[in-house]
Parts: sequence; structure tokens; C-alpha cells
Amino acid sequence: MPSWQRNGYRNDVHNMIHSIEKRLLGLHVVRIEDPRTGDNNSITININYLKHMSDVMNSGLLQLINFSKQIPEFAQLEQNDQVELIRAGTREIAILQAATYFDIQKRTFVNYESKMDYSFDILLDIGLKELFIERLGDFLVKFTQIDLSKEEFLLTMILVLFSPDRAGLQNPTLVGEIQDSYAELLERLMISPRTKAKYGKNRFSDIISLQLSLRFLSFMTLPLGKAFHDQLASDVLPPLLKEMLA
Repeated sequence: MPSWQRNGYRNDVHNMIHSIEKRLLGLHVVRIEDPRTGDNNSITININYLKHMSDVMNSGLLQLINFSKQIPEFAQLEQNDQVELIRAGTREIAILQAATYFDIQKRTFVNYESKMDYSFDILLDIGLKELFIERLGDFLVKFTQIDLSKEEFLLTMILVLFSPDRAGLQNPTLVGEIQDSYAELLERLMISPRTKAKYGKNRFSDIISLQLSLRFLSFMTLPLGKAFHDQLASDVLPPLLKEMLA
């Protein structure tokens, strides 16, 4: 006997139909190309969830642009390099920003301003793979354990932004010099007497590990981002975010 038969169903038809319609509303199929084999795999995403999450991510992107403009050395770069750094760093910094909303006890992202919680299920609904969710979960736990202060977090964002190995940079040497100077500042902050007394160790090596994890997570999202850019209707993604996914 099926488990649902034991629980009864005759009085739940209306609720069942409503539930099915709600789940199916906004479903859309996209094709994801495997970068290793070139094979195409079809997945189903929820457009309504994607629109909401892309608005959240677009808001974070605008914050990143404003944040970048406040960094004195950012203005020293040619406009091309400014654009390339933001374009290439968008995914990694979005994950880093999201980590600050992660509640390790609830295993959800909690936005206290909007009073909304986001579970990992919504990431599955917008097309991210279970392997990505698993690796993301590991990253979020590690991030929480490092317990960055506000100053340490902002300096970590700057290190991620000024990555000299981004494709398309015209002056990677200058970008590298800027990153080095902020890396030195962050390490000095992390080995200050007050910080060492609190944590009992130099956590700077943990920051390097975080950067590597961010790069790997970002790489895992590239095929899905390309599919969104190429296949979705023009009104699904905000124009600026769509440009960053190109």
C-alpha cells in the first residue's frame, strides 16, 4: 500500500491541485553545455524564483560597483580593467556577500531587513546542481568558523576584486600590486595583538583558502550563467546582471 493511501486523500483534492499548479507555475527548460564534453543537458528551472534571486544578486552587484568606486586605487585603473574586475569578480563576491547572511544553525540564508529566509532548495529550483550546493555548504561552514570582523571582511572583498589573473586585463601588474598592498594590510590586521589574543592564531592562511574555494564555486556556475544569458527572455534578468554573465 502506498504511504499516501494510509494517510487518506479523498478530502485533499482541491489542495493537491493547488499545490501542483503552484509548483509548476513558471517552470522553464534550459540546456546546459558541459564544458568538458560539449554535451547538452536539459534542466528545469523556476523562472519566478530566478527573477527574485536575480533581483537580489543585481542589488549586490550595484553595491559592489559603489564599493569599488570608494577604493582609491580602483580609480587608477583604466575603465576596461575596472569593468573586467567587476565582471569577473561578480560571482565570487556574490557568494562571499551571501555567506554573511548564512545561519549555520538553521542552514538557511536569513535577510533580517526583508524578514525572508532562503533555503538551499531555492538554489536547486534555479538550476544549481547538488554538487555545487554541497561544496557551497562546506564553504559557508568554513566562512562562519573563521569569524571575520567587518574590517577583515571588507579587505577580503578587496582581495577578491583585485585579482590580477582575470582574463582581459590590460594592466595585470598594477592590479597585482594593489592586491598585494591590501593583502599586507589584512595580514597586519589579523596578527595584531588584540586579534591574536582573541583567536590564538594567524587566520590569514584561511583567507587564501577561502579565495580558492570562491574561484572553484564560481567556475561551477559558469555553464548555468551562460545558459541564462543565451536562452532566457530579455525580461528575466536585469540588464546589468545579464551583461556581467556574458
